[in-house]
Amino acid sequence: MRNGLGSHNRTACRVARLRGESGFTLLEILIATTITMLMLLALTEGFKRISDSMTEGRARLDMGGRLRGVTAILRSDLQGLTLRPQPPSGVLGGSGYLKYYDGPLNDFSATLYDPNNNLASPSTGEQIPSSRFGDVDDILMFTARATGEWFRGRVPRALIVASGGGSPTAADWSTTVIIASQYAEIVYFMLPVPATDAGFDTSGQFLTGYIDRDNNGLPDQYRLYRRVLLIRPDLNIDDTANMPPGEQVADFTLPVNGPLRAEPYLANPMTGMARVHQLCDLSLRRVPSGRPNTPDYVAANSLEDLTKPENRLELCVLPVPGSQARTSMQILA
Repeated sequence: MRNGLGSHNRTACRVARLRGESGFTLLEILIATTITMLMLLALTEGFKRISDSMTEGRARLDMGGRLRGVTAILRSDLQGLTLRPQPPSGVLGGSGYLKYYDGPLNDFSATLYDPNNNLASPSTGEQIPSSRFGDVDDILMFTARATGEWFRGRVPRALIVASGGGSPTAADWSTTVIIASQYAEIVYFMLPVPATDAGFDTSGQFLTGYIDRDNNGLPDQYRLYRRVLLIRPDLNIDDTANMPPGEQVADFTLPVNGPLRAEPYLANPMTGMARVHQLCDLSLRRVPSGRPNTPDYVAANSLEDLTKPENRLELCVLPVPGSQARTSMQILA
Protein backbone atom coordinates (compact mmCIF):
# COMPACT_ATOMS: atom_id res chain seq x y z
CA MET A 1 0.00 0.00 0.00
CA ARG A 2 2.80 2.42 0.83
CA ASN A 3 4.45 1.72 -2.48
CA GLY A 4 1.18 2.14 -4.41
CA LEU A 5 0.42 5.49 -2.80
CA GLY A 6 3.91 6.70 -3.50
CA SER A 7 3.55 5.82 -7.18
CA HIS A 8 0.25 7.68 -7.38
CA ASN A 9 1.75 10.79 -5.84
CA ARG A 10 4.67 10.78 -8.28
CA THR A 11 2.25 10.56 -11.19
CA ALA A 12 0.22 13.51 -9.89
CA CYS A 13 3.34 15.67 -9.49
CA ARG A 14 4.46 14.85 -13.01
CA VAL A 15 1.06 15.86 -14.42
CA ALA A 16 1.20 19.09 -12.46
CA ARG A 17 4.65 19.86 -13.83
CA LEU A 18 3.50 19.20 -17.38
CA ARG A 19 0.56 21.56 -16.90
CA GLY A 20 2.90 24.27 -15.55
CA GLU A 21 5.19 24.02 -18.59
CA SER A 22 2.42 24.43 -21.17
CA GLY A 23 2.98 27.22 -23.96
CA PHE A 24 1.37 30.67 -24.34
CA THR A 25 -1.99 31.01 -25.93
CA LEU A 26 -2.42 32.80 -29.30
CA LEU A 27 -3.97 35.81 -27.60
CA GLU A 28 -1.02 36.12 -25.22
CA ILE A 29 1.43 36.00 -28.16
CA LEU A 30 -0.50 38.72 -30.04
CA ILE A 31 -0.56 40.95 -26.98
CA ALA A 32 3.17 40.48 -26.35
CA THR A 33 3.99 41.12 -30.03
CA THR A 34 1.92 44.30 -30.05
CA ILE A 35 3.60 45.59 -26.91
CA THR A 36 7.04 44.81 -28.37
CA MET A 37 6.23 46.62 -31.62
CA LEU A 38 4.97 49.65 -29.70
CA MET A 39 8.16 49.71 -27.68
CA LEU A 40 10.27 49.47 -30.87
CA LEU A 41 8.28 52.27 -32.48
CA ALA A 42 8.74 54.42 -29.42
CA LEU A 43 12.48 53.74 -29.41
CA THR A 44 12.70 54.46 -33.14
CA GLU A 45 10.82 57.74 -32.76
CA GLY A 46 13.03 58.66 -29.84
CA PHE A 47 16.22 57.96 -31.80
CA LYS A 48 14.81 59.90 -34.78
CA ARG A 49 14.09 62.93 -32.64
CA ILE A 50 17.56 62.76 -31.13
CA SER A 51 19.09 62.48 -34.63
CA ASP A 52 16.98 65.39 -35.92
CA SER A 53 17.94 67.46 -32.91
CA MET A 54 21.62 66.76 -33.49
CA THR A 55 21.30 67.59 -37.20
CA GLU A 56 19.48 70.81 -36.40
CA GLY A 57 22.08 71.66 -33.80
CA ARG A 58 24.93 71.11 -36.26
CA ALA A 59 23.13 73.22 -38.88
CA ARG A 60 22.58 75.96 -36.30
CA LEU A 61 26.24 75.88 -35.36
CA ASP A 62 27.28 75.97 -39.01
CA MET A 63 24.96 78.90 -39.72
CA GLY A 64 26.19 80.68 -36.62
CA GLY A 65 29.78 80.21 -37.75
CA ARG A 66 29.00 81.60 -41.18
CA LEU A 67 27.17 84.58 -39.72
CA ARG A 68 30.08 85.28 -37.39
CA GLY A 69 32.43 85.13 -40.37
CA VAL A 70 30.30 87.55 -42.38
CA THR A 71 29.98 89.84 -39.36
CA ALA A 72 33.74 89.85 -38.83
CA ILE A 73 34.39 90.72 -42.49
CA LEU A 74 31.75 93.45 -42.50
CA ARG A 75 33.06 94.91 -39.22
CA SER A 76 36.59 94.94 -40.60
CA ASP A 77 35.39 96.66 -43.80
CA LEU A 78 33.45 99.32 -41.89
CA GLN A 79 36.38 99.96 -39.58
CA GLY A 80 38.32 100.96 -42.67
CA LEU A 81 35.83 103.58 -43.84
CA THR A 82 37.58 106.40 -45.65
CA LEU A 83 35.26 109.02 -44.15
CA ARG A 84 33.34 109.76 -41.00
CA PRO A 85 29.61 109.32 -41.70
CA GLN A 86 28.67 111.91 -39.06
CA PRO A 87 28.40 114.66 -40.02
CA PRO A 88 27.81 113.74 -43.70
CA SER A 89 30.84 114.35 -45.89
CA GLY A 90 30.50 116.73 -48.83
CA VAL A 91 31.49 116.06 -52.42
CA LEU A 92 34.48 118.37 -52.19
CA GLY A 93 36.02 116.35 -49.38
CA GLY A 94 37.43 113.74 -51.75
CA SER A 95 37.28 111.04 -49.06
CA GLY A 96 34.97 108.49 -50.68
CA TYR A 97 31.38 107.72 -49.67
CA LEU A 98 28.99 105.59 -47.62
CA LYS A 99 25.59 104.75 -49.09
CA TYR A 100 22.80 102.43 -47.94
CA TYR A 101 19.83 101.69 -50.19
CA ASP A 102 16.75 100.53 -48.26
CA GLY A 103 14.66 98.68 -50.82
CA PRO A 104 10.87 98.48 -50.81
CA LEU A 105 10.70 94.73 -50.18
CA ASN A 106 10.10 93.26 -46.74
CA ASP A 107 8.41 90.13 -45.34
CA PHE A 108 5.00 91.38 -46.49
CA SER A 109 5.57 93.51 -49.55
CA ALA A 110 7.70 90.83 -51.24
CA THR A 111 4.55 88.72 -51.62
CA LEU A 112 2.66 91.47 -53.46
CA TYR A 113 4.41 90.33 -56.66
CA ASP A 114 3.07 86.80 -56.20
CA PRO A 115 0.86 86.05 -59.25
CA ASN A 116 -1.10 83.54 -57.17
CA ASN A 117 -2.41 86.31 -54.88
CA ASN A 118 -5.69 87.70 -56.16
CA LEU A 119 -5.61 91.07 -54.40
CA ALA A 120 -8.49 92.39 -56.50
CA SER A 121 -10.92 89.78 -55.14
CA PRO A 122 -10.58 89.54 -51.36
CA SER A 123 -13.91 87.72 -51.23
CA THR A 124 -12.22 84.59 -52.55
CA GLY A 125 -10.60 84.18 -49.17
CA GLU A 126 -7.06 83.99 -50.51
CA GLN A 127 -4.43 84.78 -47.94
CA ILE A 128 -1.17 86.51 -48.73
CA PRO A 129 1.54 84.23 -47.34
CA SER A 130 4.39 85.67 -45.35
CA SER A 131 7.72 85.59 -47.14
CA ARG A 132 10.70 83.76 -45.66
CA PHE A 133 12.91 86.62 -46.83
CA GLY A 134 12.99 90.20 -45.65
CA ASP A 135 15.04 93.04 -47.08
CA VAL A 136 16.63 91.07 -49.89
CA ASP A 137 16.87 94.17 -52.10
CA ASP A 138 18.92 96.36 -49.75
CA ILE A 139 22.38 97.46 -50.92
CA LEU A 140 25.31 98.65 -48.79
CA MET A 141 28.05 100.54 -50.65
CA PHE A 142 31.09 102.33 -49.26
CA THR A 143 34.79 102.98 -49.71
CA ALA A 144 37.28 101.52 -47.27
CA ARG A 145 40.97 101.58 -46.43
CA ALA A 146 42.60 98.24 -45.68
CA THR A 147 43.40 97.92 -41.99
CA GLY A 148 45.64 94.90 -42.50
CA GLU A 149 46.35 93.01 -45.69
CA TRP A 150 45.59 95.07 -48.78
CA PHE A 151 42.60 94.35 -50.98
CA ARG A 152 43.31 92.12 -53.98
CA GLY A 153 41.62 91.61 -57.34
CA ARG A 154 42.14 90.50 -60.93
CA VAL A 155 42.67 92.79 -63.91
CA PRO A 156 43.78 92.21 -67.50
CA ARG A 157 47.56 92.17 -67.78
CA ALA A 158 47.21 94.78 -70.53
CA LEU A 159 46.51 97.47 -67.92
CA ILE A 160 49.81 96.80 -66.18
CA VAL A 161 51.66 96.75 -69.50
CA ALA A 162 50.08 100.03 -70.64
CA SER A 163 50.62 101.80 -67.31
CA GLY A 164 54.30 100.89 -67.61
CA GLY A 165 54.57 102.49 -71.04
CA GLY A 166 54.24 99.30 -73.09
CA SER A 167 51.83 98.36 -75.87
CA PRO A 168 49.34 95.64 -74.82
CA THR A 169 48.78 92.69 -77.14
CA ALA A 170 45.70 90.52 -77.58
CA ALA A 171 47.27 87.96 -75.25
CA ASP A 172 47.68 90.66 -72.60
CA TRP A 173 43.96 91.39 -72.71
CA SER A 174 43.01 87.70 -72.36
CA THR A 175 45.35 87.11 -69.41
CA THR A 176 44.51 88.31 -65.91
CA VAL A 177 46.87 89.12 -63.07
CA ILE A 178 46.31 89.79 -59.37
CA ILE A 179 47.00 93.29 -58.09
CA ALA A 180 46.54 94.92 -54.68
CA SER A 181 45.27 98.26 -53.42
CA GLN A 182 45.05 99.93 -50.05
CA TYR A 183 41.67 101.41 -50.97
CA ALA A 184 38.58 99.76 -52.43
CA GLU A 185 34.93 100.30 -53.21
CA ILE A 186 32.98 97.56 -51.38
CA VAL A 187 29.40 96.54 -52.13
CA TYR A 188 27.20 94.11 -50.17
CA PHE A 189 24.09 92.82 -51.94
CA MET A 190 21.92 89.73 -52.34
CA LEU A 191 20.96 87.82 -55.48
CA PRO A 192 18.79 84.75 -56.09
CA VAL A 193 20.75 81.53 -56.36
CA PRO A 194 20.74 80.97 -60.15
CA ALA A 195 19.34 77.85 -61.72
CA THR A 196 21.91 78.05 -64.51
CA ASP A 197 24.65 80.48 -65.43
CA ALA A 198 24.63 80.96 -69.19
CA GLY A 199 26.82 84.05 -69.20
CA PHE A 200 26.16 86.88 -71.65
CA ASP A 201 24.54 86.77 -75.07
CA THR A 202 25.77 88.69 -78.11
CA SER A 203 23.88 91.85 -77.10
CA GLY A 204 25.40 91.93 -73.63
CA GLN A 205 22.28 90.77 -71.77
CA PHE A 206 23.13 88.54 -68.82
CA LEU A 207 21.35 85.21 -69.13
CA THR A 208 20.30 83.58 -65.89
CA GLY A 209 17.26 82.27 -64.03
CA TYR A 210 16.37 81.34 -60.47
CA ILE A 211 14.68 78.37 -58.84
CA ASP A 212 11.02 78.83 -57.90
CA ARG A 213 9.58 75.40 -57.14
CA ASP A 214 6.38 76.66 -55.50
CA ASN A 215 5.68 79.15 -58.35
CA ASN A 216 5.01 82.05 -55.99
CA GLY A 217 7.10 84.53 -57.96
CA LEU A 218 9.89 84.59 -55.35
CA PRO A 219 13.24 82.77 -55.54
CA ASP A 220 13.62 79.81 -53.22
CA GLN A 221 17.15 80.80 -52.17
CA TYR A 222 19.24 83.95 -51.95
CA ARG A 223 22.99 84.38 -51.66
CA LEU A 224 24.86 87.24 -49.98
CA TYR A 225 27.62 88.76 -52.13
CA ARG A 226 30.55 91.00 -51.26
CA ARG A 227 32.10 92.73 -54.26
CA VAL A 228 35.46 94.43 -53.80
CA LEU A 229 36.52 96.89 -56.53
CA LEU A 230 40.07 98.18 -56.20
CA ILE A 231 40.69 101.93 -56.33
CA ARG A 232 43.73 102.31 -58.57
CA PRO A 233 43.63 105.63 -60.50
CA ASP A 234 47.32 105.15 -61.28
CA LEU A 235 46.30 102.62 -63.96
CA ASN A 236 44.80 105.43 -66.07
CA ILE A 237 46.99 106.62 -68.91
CA ASP A 238 46.93 109.36 -71.54
CA ASP A 239 45.87 107.17 -74.46
CA THR A 240 44.93 110.00 -76.84
CA ALA A 241 47.22 108.61 -79.53
CA ASN A 242 45.02 105.50 -79.84
CA MET A 243 41.74 107.43 -80.09
CA PRO A 244 40.02 107.96 -83.42
CA PRO A 245 40.61 111.41 -84.99
CA GLY A 246 38.42 114.12 -83.51
CA GLU A 247 37.58 112.32 -80.25
CA GLN A 248 38.44 114.16 -77.07
CA VAL A 249 38.04 113.04 -73.46
CA ALA A 250 38.19 115.12 -70.33
CA ASP A 251 40.33 112.74 -68.32
CA PHE A 252 42.92 110.03 -68.52
CA THR A 253 41.38 106.61 -69.22
CA LEU A 254 42.28 102.96 -69.35
CA PRO A 255 43.78 101.83 -72.67
CA VAL A 256 41.08 102.43 -75.29
CA ASN A 257 42.35 99.89 -77.80
CA GLY A 258 41.17 96.95 -75.71
CA PRO A 259 37.78 95.36 -74.86
CA LEU A 260 37.16 97.78 -71.98
CA ARG A 261 36.54 100.47 -74.59
CA ALA A 262 35.13 98.32 -77.41
CA GLU A 263 32.14 96.94 -75.50
CA PRO A 264 29.15 97.83 -77.71
CA TYR A 265 26.63 97.44 -74.91
CA LEU A 266 27.93 99.99 -72.42
CA ALA A 267 24.91 102.12 -73.30
CA ASN A 268 22.42 99.37 -72.35
CA PRO A 269 20.64 100.75 -69.25
CA MET A 270 19.57 97.26 -68.14
CA THR A 271 23.09 95.86 -67.94
CA GLY A 272 25.16 99.02 -67.63
CA MET A 273 28.82 98.21 -67.09
CA ALA A 274 28.11 94.76 -65.66
CA ARG A 275 30.11 93.05 -68.40
CA VAL A 276 33.06 95.37 -67.82
CA HIS A 277 33.05 94.57 -64.12
CA GLN A 278 33.21 90.87 -65.00
CA LEU A 279 36.51 91.58 -66.76
CA CYS A 280 38.05 93.85 -64.17
CA ASP A 281 38.05 94.09 -60.36
CA LEU A 282 38.49 97.86 -60.55
CA SER A 283 36.24 100.68 -59.45
CA LEU A 284 35.36 102.14 -62.85
CA ARG A 285 33.40 105.07 -64.26
CA ARG A 286 32.22 106.11 -67.69
CA VAL A 287 34.00 108.82 -69.66
CA PRO A 288 31.77 110.11 -72.49
CA SER A 289 33.31 109.69 -75.92
CA GLY A 290 31.78 112.94 -77.17
CA ARG A 291 30.71 111.38 -80.49
CA PRO A 292 27.33 109.95 -81.51
CA ASN A 293 27.13 106.16 -81.94
CA THR A 294 30.54 105.79 -80.28
CA PRO A 295 30.94 103.74 -77.09
CA ASP A 296 32.00 105.57 -73.98
CA TYR A 297 35.45 105.16 -72.51
CA VAL A 298 36.15 103.60 -69.13
CA ALA A 299 38.41 105.08 -66.44
CA ALA A 300 39.57 103.92 -63.03
CA ASN A 301 38.14 105.88 -60.09
CA SER A 302 39.92 107.75 -57.34
CA LEU A 303 38.41 108.47 -53.91
CA GLU A 304 37.57 111.95 -55.14
CA ASP A 305 35.82 110.53 -58.22
CA LEU A 306 33.69 108.26 -56.02
CA THR A 307 32.21 111.19 -54.09
CA LYS A 308 30.04 111.67 -57.19
CA PRO A 309 27.18 109.11 -57.33
CA GLU A 310 27.36 108.76 -61.11
CA ASN A 311 30.87 107.30 -60.83
CA ARG A 312 30.01 104.50 -58.43
CA LEU A 313 29.09 100.90 -59.19
CA GLU A 314 26.33 101.36 -61.70
CA LEU A 315 22.68 101.11 -60.75
CA CYS A 316 19.59 100.80 -62.94
CA VAL A 317 15.79 100.65 -62.62
CA LEU A 318 13.90 97.50 -63.60
CA PRO A 319 10.15 97.02 -64.21
CA VAL A 320 8.05 95.14 -61.70
CA PRO A 321 7.37 91.58 -63.00
CA GLY A 322 4.05 91.36 -64.80
CA SER A 323 3.50 95.11 -65.10
CA GLN A 324 4.90 98.25 -66.66
CA ALA A 325 5.44 99.91 -63.29
CA ARG A 326 8.92 100.77 -62.12
CA THR A 327 10.52 99.91 -58.82
CA SER A 328 10.81 102.68 -56.25
CA MET A 329 14.59 102.42 -56.05
CA GLN A 330 17.61 101.64 -58.15
CA ILE A 331 19.15 98.17 -58.16
CA LEU A 332 22.53 96.90 -59.28
CA ALA A 333 22.83 96.67 -63.06
